[in-house]
Amino acid sequence: MTPRFRAWALGTFAAFSLVLIAFPIGTQLRGGTNKDYRLWYAVGQWVAHGEELYLRSDFGEPFPFLYPPFAAVLLAPPSLLGPLGCVVVLALTTVASWYAAIRLSVTLTAGDGPVHWALWGVPSLLCLWGVYDMAILGQPNLLLLALLLGGFLKLRQGREVSAGLLFALAAAIKAFPVVVVCYLVWRRHWVATLSLVVGLVGFSAVAPAPVRGFERNLGDLKTWIDGMLLNQRNEGFSPRPEQALGWKNQSFLGVGHRWLRAIDADGDTFEPHDALYVNVVDLNYPTATLVIAGCAGLIGLGYVLAMPRRDHRTPATTTLETAALTALMIIASPISYTYYDVWLLYPVTVLLHHAVTSPERLTRRVSGATLVATLLILLAGLPLGRPHVVQAYGHGLWAILVMVAGLGWLMQRMATGVGPPGTPP
Repeated sequence: MTPRFRAWALGTFAAFSLVLIAFPIGTQLRGGTNKDYRLWYAVGQWVAHGEELYLRSDFGEPFPFLYPPFAAVLLAPPSLLGPLGCVVVLALTTVASWYAAIRLSVTLTAGDGPVHWALWGVPSLLCLWGVYDMAILGQPNLLLLALLLGGFLKLRQGREVSAGLLFALAAAIKAFPVVVVCYLVWRRHWVATLSLVVGLVGFSAVAPAPVRGFERNLGDLKTWIDGMLLNQRNEGFSPRPEQALGWKNQSFLGVGHRWLRAIDADGDTFEPHDALYVNVVDLNYPTATLVIAGCAGLIGLGYVLAMPRRDHRTPATTTLETAALTALMIIASPISYTYYDVWLLYPVTVLLHHAVTSPERLTRRVSGATLVATLLILLAGLPLGRPHVVQAYGHGLWAILVMVAGLGWLMQRMATGVGPPGTPP
């Protein structure tokens, strides 16, 4: 990267960042409602004043805060700055996380080799709707992505303890990144696995104790586990079943239940509407969940079969398998709204890299076609009005499965020596 291009890229990033953070800050200054920022400030205040975190009736929901206790403790310091100060700190955290995710995506993708200029900006432009959602909503998914990619980089460097701690930190903030442990076990990263487990216990059970007290934090943790992880009822999962089963949820679990049960995909709206059903059969909740688990297992098996044997691995194939894992983790989460797609920043970077730099024409074409097909399916699901048929059928799920299939093909091709050469990691 030349100094002139670096200055231009940083200037463009700074301009986009200023525009993005201006939305929540401007809303706060005008006295408007700032989506989840209002909840984050309230949660931080609950922690600061030793109040109940989960079972409350004063915030419009019976279970208003859905994240682990550690995440609540992290919100206490920004909340001490007042509502505006809290918004500013969280918005700046989003921008810093975005910058880190870009740098880490490029580093993991290109390694020590040349970096095509497009990798610095095009993936962010293609995922800009997700970055915008992060700024507007105040959700932490960009921070989680940066932590995940940092963990992947530490694994590549052989620093497994640090990798496991970064993965644990992400899972302690918002539980779904814990799925990465399956990859660590399969690839026999035993030290990273142990580090993740120990770190998760430390962040979840020990770190909040100085603020909340040890026994009270364990009570908070039990309440959260009962309400979020063990909350499996006939009408749905999570404390908000209507939202979990509605068209906005593009997770494998959410889409699967809409396909297999007679569920109103528009049931999360409070407005009068015609019920929207997309199911092909009508199973009961336990049976549908069992079928979904079986299908998810088959997809996981396909991912494992696409991964090269240890003696055939190269830095390029390792990047492809972690990119596919990142995409799969989006739909593995029980709840996966549109803003979760900001995690596609990394796999989009990987596909774009192969589309523009691979010396082999077929690899370039398949990478480009996979990228285009994924984006077209995502665009087909833009919520332009009712009925939300495309979204109800799971456009986001299918887009990610197409992306993973393309990444799997590239993995196999490079593992057999057809693709670009590499050295074992």
